[in-house]
Amino acid sequence: METLLQQLQESLLNHARPVQVAFHLYEILSEAGFDDDLITEVSEALTDIVA
Repeated sequence: METLLQQLQESLLNHARPVQVAFHLYEILSEAGFDDDLITEVSEALTDIVA
């Protein structure tokens, strides 16, 4: 999990493409035990925040 968080941090610091950041978030949530429905909810919430 620490490696995934570090990769996310590096992507954010390097202004990576949004799809790359989203992929890191997906990996972190999956590793944390979130199922597809919860990941979808998080995705929708982030879409609302960014939009």
